[in-house]
Order: sequence, then C-alpha cells, then structure tokens
Amino acid sequence: MADHVVWAVGCWTAQVFPELVRASVIQQDTYYFAAPAEWSCPPVPAWSDFRAGITGSGSLGGTGLKVGLHEPGPAVALDGARAVDPDLEAHARAFVARRFPSLASAPIVRSEVQHTAQVRWEGDIEPIFSVGGVRLTRVPAHAAVWILGDGSGSVFKTAPVVAATAALVLQGDVPPLGQP
Repeated sequence: MADHVVWAVGCWTAQVFPELVRASVIQQDTYYFAAPAEWSCPPVPAWSDFRAGITGSGSLGGTGLKVGLHEPGPAVALDGARAVDPDLEAHARAFVARRFPSLASAPIVRSEVQHTAQVRWEGDIEPIFSVGGVRLTRVPAHAAVWILGDGSGSVFKTAPVVAATAALVLQGDVPPLGQP
C-alpha cells in the first residue's frame, strides 16, 4: 500500500477529476525557425517577452530558434487531431519579424502542437504547496491522494524539480503553504 498517490496528468486533470476540476483546453503551439550558427544556445540565452506572451531560446543542438506561444489560442478537444493552427503560426512569424528581423524570412523547421488546460477548481480547494506556479493539491475525499499541476503541459520542462519538491512536501521536509 502506498503512503501517497500523486496524479500528474496535465490537460487530462479535469477528465480524471471531474468532481473537482473544470477546464477548457486551448492550443499554444511552439515553432522552431531555421537559424544560422550564431543563434545557437549558448551563447544565445533562453528569453521571455512577458507582454507578448512568448518565450523561447536560441537553437539547442541545431533545432532552430525556439518560439513558444503562451497566450490563449483556439479551443481544442484533447482527443481531436493535432495540427498547427495557421493563425498561431502567423502570430509567431510576426513576432520573429518584429523581434529578430534578421530571421524574418527564416523557414519553420519544426513545430509542436501544445495543449494547455485553463482550469477552474470547484469549491474551496486550496493547494498545499506551489513550486514554480505548479500546485500540489490534496483530493478532499482521500487524504493520501494528490493532484500535481493544474493542466499545463509546460511543467514538463521543470518536472524533475517539481517532482522532487513535491516529494519533500509529502515527506514533511518542506512546510505546506502558509506555514513557516
């Protein structure tokens, strides 16, 4: 028997726990633009344009300049076909042309269709802990069952740190929110 069961199911959180979570799923694609060697990372760092709702990085291992969209895109069904949205692609291209003019005509060498759940928790369910904006929440009817995350797949980038911190919280080595 396990001391704790942790569910970390990304966009499927609302389907797995319909009594606790409501969600609409949106598309937020990531694009990789062909870039010459001087756009490699390092030395080109990861970057974020918070106001534009876009993040990215220099080309890692020749993958191309990464441009990830973080603003709301079209609503999608989790079990539907995954295809790049032409409006999101146009938005990413316009951003690259404005922010990185020398890459304005660079072709897209790869794209990733990303889904993100916009989550609404039912009732007064509060997280026990939050690390990097990722919450650890106890399922009210089951003291040993936990939900890690709110529906965004972008936690994948920080998953090892998030999982290690959640384990420390569950072991009692890190205090829950609101406790010293």
